[in-house]
Amino acid sequence: MKKRVATIVAGAFCVLALGTWVVVRAHDQFSVGADGLILLVPDSASLSDPKVTVWLDAADEEGLHVIPMHDSAFLSPLFGRPKCAGVILPDSVHEQASDLFIGEIRGYVANGGNLMLVYDAATKSIQGFYPSGRSRLSDLAGVDYALYKNLGDATIRAGDMTSTIQLMKQLGVPPGKYFPFLAPNASSENTTSTQLKRYQYGNLEYPSFVTAGDYTGQVLLRSSAGIAAGYHQYEKGRVLFVNL
Repeated sequence: MKKRVATIVAGAFCVLALGTWVVVRAHDQFSVGADGLILLVPDSASLSDPKVTVWLDAADEEGLHVIPMHDSAFLSPLFGRPKCAGVILPDSVHEQASDLFIGEIRGYVANGGNLMLVYDAATKSIQGFYPSGRSRLSDLAGVDYALYKNLGDATIRAGDMTSTIQLMKQLGVPPGKYFPFLAPNASSENTTSTQLKRYQYGNLEYPSFVTAGDYTGQVLLRSSAGIAAGYHQYEKGRVLFVNL
């Protein structure tokens, strides 16, 4: 009798746990909306981590619908991936990623998903090491980066950020934060190139991964390290690579 009662109680707890998981998972999935952006966060990270909330605060200021979601909720095969306008893979909080996760993200983009890939996101293995000669997401970014095996301490380099006046306006950079400059070997009339500057204090330098190889996408920002930001088509999907 006691054994039967224990079995029933155990079964009840299993059902309760599954029900709770379904409710949480359904909330994760259906609270995003087709116009929402998902901010992917490792399962080990808290959604109240400042490295997460800084993204949510910035999105709120810009009027964007960004929802944080743990990796397991996004990748779970039981309910399928939630509908969304795109996915953000953030820097700092998401440096480490498994090969399985990398494959799933690649599949998401290949099947038509939109990805914002930021700086050091998923550049390290679960163990915290650079796992190969380049980032495992270099094909998505459209250019090789995180070249630690070949470059060592020179993998990341600080430099000026340059672009065109038209692109600076499209990116929403405020007037006065960028100024025309004369590129090497350019004529004095060529003032369409600009670089980010601080008010009264000269150029702004940002660290970025040194990039290598030809980039087939639209370059948004360049630096002495290579591609600082760009927009790249990958199979049916698109990737905004922000190497900052």
